[in-house]
Amino acid sequence: MNEFDDYYAGDYYDFGPNADVDLNAYIEGEVVHETEKAVLFRIEGTEHWFPKTQIVHSGKDDDVDWMYVTHWIMEKKGLQEDDGDIPF
Repeated sequence: MNEFDDYYAGDYYDFGPNADVDLNAYIEGEVVHETEKAVLFRIEGTEHWFPKTQIVHSGKDDDVDWMYVTHWIMEKKGLQEDDGDIPF
């Protein structure tokens, strides 16, 4: 159990204005650390900070943390290709 589990009671959290899942990217990885405003998320061995304002939904299945984040933050971090594909 980590801070992520405490913050996101249950497997679902809705951050409101970015809640249209069709317009967001699904990522899996591991929550490493969390602050009041951001989540440090490890994706395939690389850590990235995601502002909570850019996290749409999140949860945990078995041992895998997952999040829906805005495409905007994925593009800004270079984690999304020009055609919208996520290369992992």
